[in-house]
Amino acid sequence: MSTERGKAPLFKLEKEVRSLFKKRLHTIVAYDDGISINAGEELFFPLESINPYIDISHHVVEILNLDANGEYGKYPLYDKTYPGICDKVEKVLLNEWSTLRTRYPETVRWFIGCIAFFHIDAQENPFIYGTPFPDKFYENATKVNKIYIDSLTSTLAHQWNIHDRDSLLERLDKLYNGQSVNHFYDEYDNGDRAGMIKSQIERLEKIKERGEKSIWAWDLQRMIMLCSGGWICGYLTYEESLDLCLKAAEKLQPIYDSWDDFVESYVLGVAQWQNEAVGGSFTYNKERKDKYEALKKRGLNPWEIPWNHPLKKEW
Repeated sequence: MSTERGKAPLFKLEKEVRSLFKKRLHTIVAYDDGISINAGEELFFPLESINPYIDISHHVVEILNLDANGEYGKYPLYDKTYPGICDKVEKVLLNEWSTLRTRYPETVRWFIGCIAFFHIDAQENPFIYGTPFPDKFYENATKVNKIYIDSLTSTLAHQWNIHDRDSLLERLDKLYNGQSVNHFYDEYDNGDRAGMIKSQIERLEKIKERGEKSIWAWDLQRMIMLCSGGWICGYLTYEESLDLCLKAAEKLQPIYDSWDDFVESYVLGVAQWQNEAVGGSFTYNKERKDKYEALKKRGLNPWEIPWNHPLKKEW
């Protein structure tokens, strides 16, 4: 099927919408070079200007767009309105639009797999390193990135006590040397069991059963996350941030056998951090484990790179 753009679409969805006493035909048409959304006025977004995110529930696709003036737009496309939109966008992201998720070197994509939970929790594209619109790939991104940078700078200051390069490097060093792992062993060896509730003791025993694996995933994953944040906020150069990610990754990878193994220790770290029952209802650790299990079943997930992928400097 050809169109006025002179190209065969990858897919086309139509929805008749009633507005007052009129009916309007809304259409979404995807091409190999972008997507057209017409809800009364046609808007065409070139592939190099968009950042699609499929909600964890698989109920909505958000097309994030950056225009030539650096203005940011978000266009939510709901599956209930356009039945099949999530499946169709996922399919083209796996095929014709694959460059949107494979534009990084494979070692960087491995880092991205480690920090995917950070982006998933923030309802952002889990296939990125840096801001939703990394300057490396999007022209005119300075204006929208400033909003993101200002927000993250505030978060690092208030939640991590990171205000500059020196305080960032100090925190990274603590995580590399097992800040949470050491706290766990101190609590396990010296904690007052008589004052603990049953779920606390059970959590400590579960972590202890992991042996050398412990909760290293929690510390080193956060180190990689802060390397990304440090670059975004200007405390590290792009190359420095990736060099430090590689340092963390080279320590992390031999500890675990697979992404499943990594996530098992990661969620135990979340439980320890939140002082939660492991796998308890309405807990952060169960929520993140459930998101992982749901996402990894989909063809499109941040853990496509094998856990044992050879890590090397590719930047």
